[in-house]
Amino acid sequence: MRKSARNRIIIWSIVSVLLIGLLTVGIIGVRNYNAFNFKLFSFSGEDLDKMSTGSAQFDKNEVKSIDINWTSGSVEIKNGSTDKVEISENASYDKDDDNAMRWSLDDGKLKIYDSKNYGFQWFSFSLSPKKLTVTLPESISLDEFDVSSASADVTAESINADTLDIETASGKISVDSFEGNKADINTASGTVDFVAASADDVDVETVSGECTVSGKIEKLNASGVSAGLNLTVGKNNSEISAETVSGNVNIKTNCDESGFTAHYSSVSGDFSSDFAGKNKDGKFVYGNGKADYNISTVSGNIEIQPLAEDELTKWLYELS
Repeated sequence: MRKSARNRIIIWSIVSVLLIGLLTVGIIGVRNYNAFNFKLFSFSGEDLDKMSTGSAQFDKNEVKSIDINWTSGSVEIKNGSTDKVEISENASYDKDDDNAMRWSLDDGKLKIYDSKNYGFQWFSFSLSPKKLTVTLPESISLDEFDVSSASADVTAESINADTLDIETASGKISVDSFEGNKADINTASGTVDFVAASADDVDVETVSGECTVSGKIEKLNASGVSAGLNLTVGKNNSEISAETVSGNVNIKTNCDESGFTAHYSSVSGDFSSDFAGKNKDGKFVYGNGKADYNISTVSGNIEIQPLAEDELTKWLYELS
């Protein structure tokens, strides 16, 4: 189990506690969008004053990667019958120039910020968060797709990109279909629902939120604190690494007789599987033991089960 995963879990746990406290202070004490702008973080390094504002559309051949920075509200990524990449924002208040969405397109990289005041303004508490909608052509394939947010929910219908990186401090993440090489999904306080049509490497981390990952994933790493991990993989899977503190790990697979070898450990938790394998001293082997599973929990059970016939039919249909 990677030390870096444990370190990130600890860090996100601390961040989550701090965010809850600061958000509480903000909700109680802030009554106007512009009343406070603490700007404790400034990660962008961009001159947002010089960026274009408002909704826009671009030819799909112009856009090679997308970088979204959205403080709160929601981010929706959807597919449309268009040859354009379209971006638009919606708010329940009248937007002045300072509050309007900022964007730039340079060397194929489309950067989007929620406002002029974005400096990763996690602590500019808006009582009227905005919604960003990004519409992608169904045929587009990107090099990179990145989303960073403090408290926005992020939903995506379908993303085809070499790499996908979504990070939120407090927000739900839902990806209906990802196809690409590498996906990194991280949230401090929010649920994760991620489906891969085809992915080589998927890394998911959550603190305080249920995590569901499924699809054709070759290598899967999942970790959580106060979070259950529900992982469903196919025959192509070669490796799973799963780690929780105060949460169960449930793995379902339709692997054939090439099988898997599960090395597992649990403090205050049980291991079970309906596969006809050999279980001894924290090692469970099914079939030829080809795929490599490494699983550990503290206060959590571990289950590895075959997909039921109805589940398999539904799962294969959704990935087709």
